[in-house]
Amino acid sequence: MKRSNPLTGVLGVLAFAAAALTGGAATADAVTPAVAASGTAAAAVDPLPRITVSDDPASRHLVDSETGARFIPRGNNYVRLAQVADWHHHATFEPGEYDPARVEAALTYMGNSGYNVVRIFLDPGHPQHNVDGQPHGLGHGNDDHTVGNAAYLDNLADFLVRAAARGIYVLPAMDYYPFNAYYADIAATSAPQQPNLAGWNAFYLQRSRINAKAAYLQNVVLELRERVGAPLMTTLLALETDNEAIFEADQKPFSLTTGRVTGPDGRTYDLAVPAERQALGDNGMVEYANSLVAAVHEVDPDLMVTTGMFTYLAVNKTIDGFGVRCDRTVAGNSCKDAWHYWYPPRPAALSARSDLSFLELHLYPEPGKTLDQNLASVEWPSVTGPVVVGEYGTRRSYHGGDVRAAAVAMRDLQVATCRAGFGGWFYWTWDTDEEAVQREFVTATEQSGAVNGQLAPVVRYDPCLTEPSRRPVRWTPGWPVPGLPFPGGYGVSR
Repeated sequence: MKRSNPLTGVLGVLAFAAAALTGGAATADAVTPAVAASGTAAAAVDPLPRITVSDDPASRHLVDSETGARFIPRGNNYVRLAQVADWHHHATFEPGEYDPARVEAALTYMGNSGYNVVRIFLDPGHPQHNVDGQPHGLGHGNDDHTVGNAAYLDNLADFLVRAAARGIYVLPAMDYYPFNAYYADIAATSAPQQPNLAGWNAFYLQRSRINAKAAYLQNVVLELRERVGAPLMTTLLALETDNEAIFEADQKPFSLTTGRVTGPDGRTYDLAVPAERQALGDNGMVEYANSLVAAVHEVDPDLMVTTGMFTYLAVNKTIDGFGVRCDRTVAGNSCKDAWHYWYPPRPAALSARSDLSFLELHLYPEPGKTLDQNLASVEWPSVTGPVVVGEYGTRRSYHGGDVRAAAVAMRDLQVATCRAGFGGWFYWTWDTDEEAVQREFVTATEQSGAVNGQLAPVVRYDPCLTEPSRRPVRWTPGWPVPGLPFPGGYGVSR
């Protein structure tokens, strides 16, 4: 959701896993952070195999492109926040905020726990903070004509190298595009401006803004390649175009019930017809996704692209042509808070008609909203291809403040989604504690790593099983090739 925003060594984690597997008194306390090590030069790091989609169109899994072995992403969201005015922004890579020692410790802890991926967030900046003279992120102010803040990109490259050295792939979430003069010019002049497109809707439906986003994705690839070298670009699992793509039904065009609007696909839609309004959202998001995939593949033909989203139930919606709407331009309107009018993209449309490599769904079951109900709200039986859980987590209040009960619930959620056909998981979050809302969520590392003790692949190698399991000695097709350094791909017995 949009929110207001060491192991003591391999022996330590293996002892933890062994105790769990033999029925001993394994506790999460055994999984503790390693001492941070110094950074590693890119030239000294062996590239990871590129991860890609299966050649089998019916497959719901990713694969190692070198071996053909199934690859199951298992990891966490690594998030650092900082406050500007009344807003917390993603500050993991902010110059002056980036903490290489903390990053090294976290990646070492993750790697020793068996995780093979980490999800991060790139900060595009904030328009109002630019005006206020407090720019941050990749778009460092309205007078910034660069493709992205160089020092910020240096920090991102450093993170990528450190992750590769630990055998961990990186998935960057890339909302919007940097708020600076370079991208503003593309957004304003690269294509005719269609009327009646406003708010977040314009980022997905206005062709010129899609062009700006395409340039952003390309530039990040090119800038990272220049810094880390082409071989280490395989460390990127994919580029994620949006943390959570959102349409707003209190902003044009979905706030309107009359008139016509032209989508980025060139088709004109009648806003008086609910089916046409739904088609505008569905087709527009497919066009947006396909345009961005094409742009990425111009500079890296093998790099995967994905998009994140929450469920319809998460925001109390159904697939209804944006029926819950409000026109804020009408005097005396009775519009509620903005989130009342949020709608996600339609996963079934994206999986069927877009060029995205896989989809990324966020799941936060809460009282009265079960996993089955969440999946039903997104037409789960009609969603095809690989889908990963890009965020799953829980508020401590749902478990009476009992962190270990929350940990068991998260294990059970992973098992249930695995059995439902999901092919990867990123827990929300690893250790984020800089902001009040985030402190409501149980992190993976608190209370001596209670959640990590349930989710770590060295404890539960098979994510479809609640009980501890370990990597098989013998391999069969679909399992990782013997001899790959741990952690590599993960296989799941069936």
